[in-house]
Amino acid sequence: MGGETPHSCVECRILLTPAQLGSGAPVEVCSACHGLLIDETELAALGIPRQAPPPLRAPPPVPVPTRKVEVVELNEEDEVTPTPGVPVHRLPIEPPALPPVEAFTEPVETPGTFGCVLCRQRKSLREGQAFRDGLACRACMDARARG
Repeated sequence: MGGETPHSCVECRILLTPAQLGSGAPVEVCSACHGLLIDETELAALGIPRQAPPPLRAPPPVPVPTRKVEVVELNEEDEVTPTPGVPVHRLPIEPPALPPVEAFTEPVETPGTFGCVLCRQRKSLREGQAFRDGLACRACMDARARG
């Protein structure tokens, strides 16, 4: 039939061309891959009733492996008689010690802050001034200006 339609081919991404089937039903054809686009009105012109899509089924549940675990609080002098086939794990009585606070040399980065490239302290972004190596705080930039 000639001309163009507002639809594009899903494979080639070019505009489709209107055409007519031998029965006289209008369709849209891709000039590159010869794919057809037939919408609901064109299906009705061909005498094909619209079918409802099949109902969606939920995927089958994924089986979750289970393990039997017994949790028992014991003192060090208690004797353990485990159930056959069930592993026994002894949990530590005290949690592991955390390293002292001084061991962390880098301050924690929080939103809205930066690390000054001169004094290495965390400062608010409002105090940041551009420096050749990154951001520097006002105090460091003032100290550099004073000499």
